[in-house]
Amino acid sequence: MPARPITDEQRETRSALKVEVGQRLRRLRRVLDLNQKDFGKRAGLASNTYNQIELGEKLPSVETAIAICEAFNISLDYIFRGHPGDMSARLWEGIKALENAEHSD
Repeated sequence: MPARPITDEQRETRSALKVEVGQRLRRLRRVLDLNQKDFGKRAGLASNTYNQIELGEKLPSVETAIAICEAFNISLDYIFRGHPGDMSARLWEGIKALENAEHSD
């Protein structure tokens, strides 16, 4: 059975998800006070790969997302859905503070 073509709506949803994932990881990185290179290195990623993810140009593979989760003790639920999962309260509060500051600008 041939694969169905991707609809414009699916393409837009995927594009929005890439941006949201990038924003979540940028906030996490900033709360952890890491630059992109060090964040990527701790997760075992090349700096250009992490940069593309954070900029919303690329969606992390499941393997990449799991590596990030393991490196920073966060959940896939946070990366892809924005829910804290079992993330530490300090980290979640820092992320929410950054998010609120971004929305108040």
